[in-house]
Amino acid sequence: MTFFESTVGVVTGVTTYKRTDVISPLFYGIQYLDFISYTSIAAGAIGMGRALITNGSNLAFRREAFERSGGFAAIKTINSGDDSLLAQKIVADGIWTPRFAYQKESAVSTLPALNISEFLHQRMRWVGQTAYYPGDMMLFMICTFILFVGLAITVPLTLIHPHAGPWCILAGKIAVDFMMMRKFTTLISAQDTMRYFLPTAIIHIPYILVSTIGGYFFSFTWKDRSMKKETVQ
Repeated sequence: MTFFESTVGVVTGVTTYKRTDVISPLFYGIQYLDFISYTSIAAGAIGMGRALITNGSNLAFRREAFERSGGFAAIKTINSGDDSLLAQKIVADGIWTPRFAYQKESAVSTLPALNISEFLHQRMRWVGQTAYYPGDMMLFMICTFILFVGLAITVPLTLIHPHAGPWCILAGKIAVDFMMMRKFTTLISAQDTMRYFLPTAIIHIPYILVSTIGGYFFSFTWKDRSMKKETVQ
């Protein structure tokens, strides 16, 4: 099956995690569900005709689209996100459209992080690329970050000063996440991972805040190298 119809310039698909006995089933399941949640965002954006997130492990693009966009020249100093940023550049041209490959035969697999430190450093590296996203995407992510900070502060405070508001907002977030992930995992035949939804939801806000701050302001380790989000030239 070909995904490159006449106007399609970039195609991305599903990447899953291989099961490994080196880590616990719970840690594996949390990583798996969290990882494919990013894929669900990618699929949703592409459904709206936009490229937001792509995974280089399952990505293809036309040579013509690559060359017309300028390739990696403008993003060569960025230590993360060359796949997503390239896809954004290709689609921003206005000539090419993105496409998402849902089919099981188009999926690929990779290994999960082996420990919590590796997991956080991986997410910190991913976060670094968002500094170079288009303005409207950045605005949405800033608003989301502010919401998460607000919940991280106000939910614990309700233990001292009871108030239903923060819990209602948190419940709404979790409900939306659950419906989105249930639909997407069904679409890619990964429904069994939803049994890890609750523990993933519990750690989601804390780890997003930690990885966001770390990715923007601190160094991270990748392939035995310590780096920040951008290499100084």
